[in-house]
Amino acid sequence: MILSEQQTITENTEAGVWGDTTLDALFCKTVREFPDRLAVVDPPDKQAFCGSAPRRLNFGELDGAVDRLAATFARLGLRPDDVVIVQLPNTVELIVTLLAAIRAGLIVSPVPLQWRRPEMLEALPAVAPRAFVTRASVNGHEHGEQARQVCSEIMSVRFVFGFGQGLPDGIIPLDAVFESEGDPFVPDLLSVSLSANDIATVCWAGGAMGRPAPVPRSHNQWIAAGLMVMLEAGLARGSTLLNPYPLNSLADIGGLFVTWLLCGGTLVQHHALDMEVLLQQLHAEHVAYTALPPPLLKTLIGSEPFSRICEPGHLRAIGCMWRDPVLAHDYGDLGSASGPAVVDVRCLEEMALTARIRADGVQPGLIPHGDWRAPNGAPGGPVLLQARVKGGTRSNAEKESLLSGELMIKSPMMFDRYFPSVRSDTDPGQLVRDARGYCTTSLECKLVGDGEPMIACVSRGPDVLYHGGVCLSARELDSLYCSFDGLADAAAFTCPDPHLGSRILAAVVPSPGHTITYGDFVDFLRQRDVAPYKIPDRLVTVKTIPRDDAGRVLREEVLTLV
Repeated sequence: MILSEQQTITENTEAGVWGDTTLDALFCKTVREFPDRLAVVDPPDKQAFCGSAPRRLNFGELDGAVDRLAATFARLGLRPDDVVIVQLPNTVELIVTLLAAIRAGLIVSPVPLQWRRPEMLEALPAVAPRAFVTRASVNGHEHGEQARQVCSEIMSVRFVFGFGQGLPDGIIPLDAVFESEGDPFVPDLLSVSLSANDIATVCWAGGAMGRPAPVPRSHNQWIAAGLMVMLEAGLARGSTLLNPYPLNSLADIGGLFVTWLLCGGTLVQHHALDMEVLLQQLHAEHVAYTALPPPLLKTLIGSEPFSRICEPGHLRAIGCMWRDPVLAHDYGDLGSASGPAVVDVRCLEEMALTARIRADGVQPGLIPHGDWRAPNGAPGGPVLLQARVKGGTRSNAEKESLLSGELMIKSPMMFDRYFPSVRSDTDPGQLVRDARGYCTTSLECKLVGDGEPMIACVSRGPDVLYHGGVCLSARELDSLYCSFDGLADAAAFTCPDPHLGSRILAAVVPSPGHTITYGDFVDFLRQRDVAPYKIPDRLVTVKTIPRDDAGRVLREEVLTLV
């Protein structure tokens, strides 16, 4: 399935940023050249959170497992462009499944491990999935049983697959793909002809739409995103990367998974940001690159345990992963001349990502105005992002007039349209672009700087919230919170947090004669089986929810009422 317009394909191909290499071709190149090189490593605490012993596979072993799983998909009748949902923790099984689905020509759609039945039934029917891959249980939650129940309500699903022991009846076990004596590989099953412009994945964006929106990306679009990080971080062929993020969004897949494929090195998997385990892995696996949230990175850098792993030749660079593009906290003091380079990796509303090495005295996260080449400033590097400011007003600063307005971007890593929904009434369709191909975003920005102007994002759309790295629709949470009995009105908002960046709070207006407790409110949400990240950390009782003339919640003003 190709969703890119021919003009876009031609422009990016002639510019040299798109080609004919697929993600599977990148993987196979390393398999041919270095079959004995260590490819992927499980978290050492895998037994504790999902009941299976950790695995370590070289590229030859990983390729065999990918072949067997891809052949299983094809043998059962899954065909190119069928959508397969994947809900797995950060383990070797996740990597095998992603690569196998891509090799079989399927469109793989990874969903957050925290998603529960309501989120899945809200989102997944729009893409008519044909299969679902999960695990029996993770941290005590029965994901296998949950998948079976969800898929019984989605008519398009034909197969539910699972890893691990204790799978419910009706789920096809997959652990045999790691057994070299399993079913023989049938080459004819995988004679799939794919172009690099075919859609490889569908991820899910939260935000202002009020429900998760399906975001497709082609192989070429993913490779452009991976190049941005690999080139800026200066990662060499064969580098070891540690992945602490769930692989279900642009920043994670592009900045870690695809970067690993481009490097052809080792991918060390880490689950749930356990700092003791993470430090152990960084040291034991001789990691060259990883990425962390800004608050956690600030705590880590400069600590004694961190200094011990920064031996010469080990940690080359560390990504500062900005999920919220306008995170207000000051993290300008990260890094030092003697430590690893800090690379600010910023995700722009699931449309594109940026990567820029931190420089002394430079405000982190700024976007160059105009062409962004990788690595940053390289005269002959590929142009992976173009940015400008649309409309707005000019503010007379001390010496300059600087434009403020809306951020407009154009990039070979941007998706072209939302995935065609089988529910026509909910299909968001094409992205809004101007005559030059620039796409509008919900980010308000301004030009800053004394020399060449840079772009600073100053505010996001009012209906977009970030919590623990997850992008959420505030309107969706408003509706969910308002459904609690005894409330006249409710709204979600965020407050700063030194560890997560921001936390979700619920502002509520009780109906006359009602008293609402936090415990009752949380019990209500848990009974509805919503994703854990949608449960607010605190309940704030107010007399009224501030709104504008159109009825939209003024979320910044809610804080003044607390």
